[in-house]
Amino acid sequence: QMLKYYKFTINIIILLLINFIISINSFKFTNILNIMNINKSKPLNSVIDDADDIIGKAIGPLPKSSRINFPKDEIPITEYDLWIVGAGTIGQIIAKQWKDKFPNDRIVAETKTTNRHNFYNDIGVIPKLRSDRTSDNSKKVKNVIISIPPSGKSDNNTYIEELTAAYELWAGPLGGGSLIFTSSIAVYGESLGNTIDENFRLDLRSQKSTSMIAAEESILSRGGAVVRLAGLYTSTRGPHSYWLTIDKVDGAADGLINLIHYEDAASIVLLASQYNAGKISPTIGGLVGGFQQVFLGSDNKPVSRRDICLAALDSGLYPNAKLPQFSSESGPTGKICNSKLTLNLLNYQLKHKSFTHHMRCTIGGLPDNEIEEEKKSPVKSLSSLWMPGDDIDNLDLQL
Repeated sequence: QMLKYYKFTINIIILLLINFIISINSFKFTNILNIMNINKSKPLNSVIDDADDIIGKAIGPLPKSSRINFPKDEIPITEYDLWIVGAGTIGQIIAKQWKDKFPNDRIVAETKTTNRHNFYNDIGVIPKLRSDRTSDNSKKVKNVIISIPPSGKSDNNTYIEELTAAYELWAGPLGGGSLIFTSSIAVYGESLGNTIDENFRLDLRSQKSTSMIAAEESILSRGGAVVRLAGLYTSTRGPHSYWLTIDKVDGAADGLINLIHYEDAASIVLLASQYNAGKISPTIGGLVGGFQQVFLGSDNKPVSRRDICLAALDSGLYPNAKLPQFSSESGPTGKICNSKLTLNLLNYQLKHKSFTHHMRCTIGGLPDNEIEEEKKSPVKSLSSLWMPGDDIDNLDLQL
C-alpha cells in the first residue's frame, strides 16, 4: 500500500511541474506576440531594444556594438574644396586651372608673402598667409595640395612637422577628396646610367634626397599621393634664366637635364588629385590606383645644358645675353626620366613637347623642322634638380 501511495504522489508532482512549465512558456510566448504586435510598425532594432527578459522585466536597449544595423561613419563637413599649401608659381597655375574647371569651388592659396594675393583675388581664389591658418581649419578641406620644399626649413624634423600641420587640413578619404604632395626627382639621386620611372629605387645617400623621401612617406602613410616633378620651366623661369646671366656654368656642357613645363606639371598634379580621390578610372595597369599613389612628371625629352642655353637664345627673349662657358665639355653617363606610365594612367597629353620646342617654336616662331631631334644616346650627366613649390621656386639650383 505504501508503495502505491508513493508512486501516486510522484505522479502528481510530475504533472504539476509539467503544468507549471507549460504555463510559463505560454506567458512568455503571449508577451512576445504582444511586443511584436505593438511594435510591428517599428524597425527590428527598436523591437529588440524593447524586448523583455525571461520574467518580463525590461532589460533596456542593447549596446551599440550588438545592433544588427551598425552606425555609419560620419562624413566630415568641409568648408573649402581646395587648399594649396605653398602656392608659389606652380600653385598659382594649379589654382587657375582648378578654378577654370570647377568655378564654384572655394579655393585657398596659402603663400609665404602677399606678392601674389592680388592675382588670387582677381581670379576668385582666397589668399592666405601661413600665419592665417588656425586649428579651426583642421579637417575642413576636401582637397589639399602641399607644395613646400625642404630648403625653406632649418632641419628635417621641422620640415616634417610643417607637412604634418598641413596634412591636418585634410578632411580625409571620407571627405571625398585627396591629399597631394609635390615632390622632386631628387629622390632618385644621380642613378648613373639608369632610366627612371615611378617604381625606380630611391637614393638614401644624400641629405637632399632623404629629406624628400621622408616627406613623401609622411604623406603616403596618411593615404595621400605623391607627384615627383622634373625641373620646372617657363620661357622666363628655369635654369636658362640663371645661366644666361653668368659667365660660367658649373657642370658639363653635354650634361642632360630632365624638364617639364610649369603648365604641364600643374595639370598632372590636378589630375593626380582627381585620381587619388577616385574620380578618374585607371586607363592602364602597372600602378597601384587610388590612395598611396606615386606619379612622375617629366616631358621625357632631356636637354643638355648647352642646348638649353642655345634654345633660350634662339627664342629672342634674351637679346643681350651670350652663351656661357661650362666647367667641362662632357661628363659621366647619368639618368633619364620616363613618365609615360603616369601620362597614360592620367590620360594626359603634354601641351609642351620639350624645352627646345617651346623656346624655339612656341616663343621663337621657328618651324618644327628647325628643331634638331634630341640625341637618344649616350645619356650623359644629370644632376638633382630644384624643389618646386615656394614663392622663389628654389633658385639655389644644383645643376
